[in-house]
Amino acid sequence: MKSIIKIGVIVIVAVMLAAVIPAGCGEEEEVITLSFSSWEGGPDDTPMTRLKTFWADEVERQTDGRVKVEFYWGGQLASAAEDLALIETGGADIAGIAAGYYGSEIPLHASASQLPWLIEDPEDVNPLMWELYDEVPALVDEAEEHNFIVMCFGWAGPYFIHGKNPILSLDDLNGKKIRGWGSYLPVVYEAIGATSVSVVYAEKYGAFQTGLLDIELSDLGAFRGAKLYEILKHTSLANLGTFQASGIYMNLDRFNSLPEDIQDIMLDVGRNLCTERVYEIAPEIFEEDREYLEDQGVTIHEFPAAEMAEWKDRTGDLLELWVDNMEAIGLGSEAEQMADVYRDYLGI
Repeated sequence: MKSIIKIGVIVIVAVMLAAVIPAGCGEEEEVITLSFSSWEGGPDDTPMTRLKTFWADEVERQTDGRVKVEFYWGGQLASAAEDLALIETGGADIAGIAAGYYGSEIPLHASASQLPWLIEDPEDVNPLMWELYDEVPALVDEAEEHNFIVMCFGWAGPYFIHGKNPILSLDDLNGKKIRGWGSYLPVVYEAIGATSVSVVYAEKYGAFQTGLLDIELSDLGAFRGAKLYEILKHTSLANLGTFQASGIYMNLDRFNSLPEDIQDIMLDVGRNLCTERVYEIAPEIFEEDREYLEDQGVTIHEFPAAEMAEWKDRTGDLLELWVDNMEAIGLGSEAEQMADVYRDYLGI
């Protein structure tokens, strides 16, 4: 009889424990590892690589380690000009997309990556781009067409010019080969008698050694990351603006396969915390990079305001030119919508 009572007590306890202990308790939850292709050289290479690693670390923290991001730096999986195809096909889960290289494939996304003097401050890039996403549905359509979803819009800038000799006037740029991309920097350069040459990040150093390029256009961080200060000893603070560059784009199929709570965390970190992070680090990084370059023997020059005004005047209205070009490929109304947001947000 006692043994029957004992068995009954054991059964009751077992049932009670089953009720309070969650299913799967004691089993480790499977870790989701996401591959991230980046053409930049490493986590401290540029301001955007710091934002990428911040996003990845924060996602891992907020998911309690359920998500880990594995970076492939230095174009191990694809170059800056190949990352979009890599993401579309699922060759990587995530990539740092420099949209300016893809003016034909994603022309609406590329606008803020191609237009000089459009955005002046790094702090404006993320909130402006998200406002565009909220106001212009065609941007989401374009992303879905190419099977990606944006986690965070990156920034690069302000963009300055760097050379072997001081650059203090437009005459100093006449006849020079300047690194460029897209359809609009060539217009800017042609206005002063210079030529645009497209060279991807990993090949810049060699291009200056061989004479393919004379002048670099980049922010101080990318100039530092590419170690161009070893051969270009003069930086002119001729501000051509801040570009939307190397944002965090994810393969849409892979994103949709993730649990909903993880999707929400990834989007929230990208849209909100990354935006706040830019406010924190952009000014700090600018001063840090400037000090580093001066320590490496780079002389930093101011560029005369009158020369910059003349340059802009010769170039004309690039935003209007972009709208005209979009109209020519059947995206006129979408481009007009975007231009209105740009003008309202930036006060131009």
